[in-house]
Amino acid sequence: MNFVSFRNLKLYQKITIVIFAMVLLTALSLYFSSNYIFKQNFELSIKKRVAETLDVTHSIIEDYHNRAVSALGIITLTPEFTGAVAAKNTSYINDYLRVIQSNLLLSIIEVYSKNGELLTRIEAKNLQNDRYHTLAESALLQDAFNKLKKACDIEFQNGVLQIKAVMPVVAPSTFESNGAVVITYPINHYFADLLRCITNTDVLIFNPRGELAASAVLNAEGQRDFGKFEFENDGFKKRHDVLPDFIFDAVNKKLNEKYCVARFNGNSYALGFSTLYKSDHSVAGIIACAIPLEKLYEVQKKTADFLKIFLLIVVVLTLIISYLFNRGLTGPLSILTQKAQIVKSGQIDDFNIPVASHDEIGILTDTFNQMTFSLKMMMNELTQTNQLLEQRLYEIKVLYDISQSINFISDTQELLSKIIQKTIEAVGAHHASIMLLNDTTDELEVKIIQGIAPHKISENKIDFENPSITGALAGAKLKSNLGIAGAVFGSAKPLIINDAPNDERFHKFPGTGYDIENMICVPLISNNKPYGVINVVNKNGGLKFSENDLHVITSIANQISLILEKVKLYEQSITDGMTKLFIHRYFQARLDEEIIRARRYQSTLSLIMLDVDHFKRFNDTYGHQMGDVVLVGVAGVVQSLIRNNIDIPARYGGEEFAVVLPETDIEGAYRLAERIRAEISKKAFEHNGKKVNVTASLGIASYPQHASNKLDLISRADMALYKSKENGRNRVSVYEP
Repeated sequence: MNFVSFRNLKLYQKITIVIFAMVLLTALSLYFSSNYIFKQNFELSIKKRVAETLDVTHSIIEDYHNRAVSALGIITLTPEFTGAVAAKNTSYINDYLRVIQSNLLLSIIEVYSKNGELLTRIEAKNLQNDRYHTLAESALLQDAFNKLKKACDIEFQNGVLQIKAVMPVVAPSTFESNGAVVITYPINHYFADLLRCITNTDVLIFNPRGELAASAVLNAEGQRDFGKFEFENDGFKKRHDVLPDFIFDAVNKKLNEKYCVARFNGNSYALGFSTLYKSDHSVAGIIACAIPLEKLYEVQKKTADFLKIFLLIVVVLTLIISYLFNRGLTGPLSILTQKAQIVKSGQIDDFNIPVASHDEIGILTDTFNQMTFSLKMMMNELTQTNQLLEQRLYEIKVLYDISQSINFISDTQELLSKIIQKTIEAVGAHHASIMLLNDTTDELEVKIIQGIAPHKISENKIDFENPSITGALAGAKLKSNLGIAGAVFGSAKPLIINDAPNDERFHKFPGTGYDIENMICVPLISNNKPYGVINVVNKNGGLKFSENDLHVITSIANQISLILEKVKLYEQSITDGMTKLFIHRYFQARLDEEIIRARRYQSTLSLIMLDVDHFKRFNDTYGHQMGDVVLVGVAGVVQSLIRNNIDIPARYGGEEFAVVLPETDIEGAYRLAERIRAEISKKAFEHNGKKVNVTASLGIASYPQHASNKLDLISRADMALYKSKENGRNRVSVYEP
């Protein structure tokens, strides 16, 4: 069947074919891969069992080591036994060791005197074989005599493998060797049979030459002949008397293969190999576990055959069941499909399909009914959403333009003018203004207004303390509790007023030549406290302001609050908190800048240093609080007489002040200094109902006439100041070389 024919089938036919194809494909995959899967799982399980058996076997051998060492400790630490060895009392030694052997199930116990003479040997009845006897020249025995060293190791001597444990018999008084005791466990066929009983697996043990030392595998005659094992390597089968090189390299003492399959007496065995090491990490022998495979292969084949028959039955049943089930399942879907075609044509007003069941098809039908109803509602909402989206996109564009202005415009007044203009454009208003609170008078003052040509003020800087804005509305003031602005300021909540003249809170400034029809007023907030408002007035075209307009202006107000906050923080960081003049650090930086500018443009620069006369005596007489009042008053005099935004007044330190006068020669500086001196001397300060006056001494130095660098200029202005003090105070002096 080609794809076009399949596509034209009914849904239940398609589902039946797909399910049948998937089941058939899965069954065929399992059918043809079952032998491989079973073989892999079979090999993994065999290898896992072999590895676990080898681990148990190693643990048993280690246990024999520990038993031998423990037995030696019991034997050699008995004072009577130590004395008997020293006296060569073989009768006592024999009696004592036979008791020990029967209780601890030891194999061979040998006792030697300190000169290497064998005093006695106790052997189990089945181990009377001189191949397991310890040689007098044995290294383990000699170390026990000469070095008082105890040891336990696997030895290969006289052609047999054995576990030997040696411990010296030490005289308690002299700590010298009286002899030694040796315990031997032969690693023989009996030992292999014992391991088989414990592990339920045939065990074979080979010596370091790869020869069979012990075996639990018997041939048909009951013999343990390893020569009849047949190994397969690279496709060739060979019989071996010893372990073949591809498994164990007897020359280099290296185990090359940990798992293989071999045949013995016509049976297959899975063999796992592991190395037995001596205490010096040399190879003492090889231990192997043999698992017969014939019965396991038979079980594997029967299981695989059963699985194949079972898969065939599953495929046939799946075909029948899927056909019947899909035929019944897709019936209601046909009805749903017909109704969906009606929905497609757009006829959804009175659309409703009866729900005949509560299964997934019923849920789908009910959901389809709800979906058509929701679709109608969503189509109505979509138009409104598109309009709102367009509005939000425009808001984002406005805020983006403002953020770009923040990045590229450094002048605060210019930046705020740009933002106010963007606000007017964003909501389509006639004009907008910013009013900030004057903490001293508790009034809201118009700081900037934009949109009305006569009132555009771009040349003035914002001064938070002393506003000086010109124009019909510039600098206009309103008590913070009056008008719509006062209501917004007091509540810290924005207002939309679309009928301003009839609002009882509305307050119109005198001198404005236009009518206010509607407005939006939004608070400017810093640290959760209002400090001003932004007013947007008269929607163009006689329209009314909306909630969207309020949303836009509120977002812009947040930007303005951020800007003004930064401006205020910067001004606070460079001005003295008490006198409101610049701090010493800022004075030093600005003097550097002005000297560089004067040098570049070959202009002049003057510096006035001012000190209040007898200020310490004044403080002692009238108190420090009165002294602070004087300093604030002197600073006010200086601030009132200098050029705004040109001259740089600073509190130099204590009662000393400094004024940097850019592009000012000696004559101009002298005239200003004399005016400052005269105003200070005339200013009266009230103390306890009495008028108190102070005077000041001033010194002047000019660049480049008196100095060519900052330090010299300050020093020489200071010298002129002290000249005024020396000449009677309350005077102005110019530096003279």
